[in-house]
Amino acid sequence: MYGNCLSVISSEYGLPASLFAGGVIGSLSHCTGMCGPLVLGQVGALPQQSRGAVVTMLLPYHLGRISTYVMLGVIFSSLVNFAAIYTLPKTIISVFLLSLAAVMFLVSAIPGLAVMFPWLARLSLPIPSGFMTRLSRPFAIDPAGWRGYVLGVILGFMPCGLVIAA
Repeated sequence: MYGNCLSVISSEYGLPASLFAGGVIGSLSHCTGMCGPLVLGQVGALPQQSRGAVVTMLLPYHLGRISTYVMLGVIFSSLVNFAAIYTLPKTIISVFLLSLAAVMFLVSAIPGLAVMFPWLARLSLPIPSGFMTRLSRPFAIDPAGWRGYVLGVILGFMPCGLVIAA
C-alpha cells in the first residue's frame, strides 16, 4: 500500500509538488531579497492613511506582473508550437533550450564553471535599466490603482531567474 501511494505521488503529483516546493523555497530565499525592496518602496510611496490595507493596495501591482508573465508565456509557447508542430522537433528544441538554460544558471551560480563554458561566461543580455527607470518612475511615485497595475506590467519585464526557470 505504501509503495502504491508513493508511486501515485511520484508519477501523478511529482511535477506540481516540486514546482510548489521550489516556489515556496525560492520565495523565501530569492524573492524576498530581490523583489522585497521594490515592494517595500511601493508601500513607502502609499499615502499614510491607506497603508493599513497594504495587501489590497499592492494587488494591482501583482496582477500587472502576472499579466506580463502570462503574456510572455503565451507568446513564447505559441512561437515554439508554431515553429515545431510535430512532436520530435518540438522535443528537440525544448531539450536544447532547457539544457542551455540549466547550464546558464549553473555558470551564473558557480562562477568556477565559466572555465568549462568560456563562451557562456561572455554572454550577457543588455538590460535597458535607464529606459525601464524612466518608464516606471511616474507610476512608482503613486502606485495605487491602475498606476500600480502599469508598474507591475513594466516591472514584469525585469529578468527573474525563478520565473524563467518555471
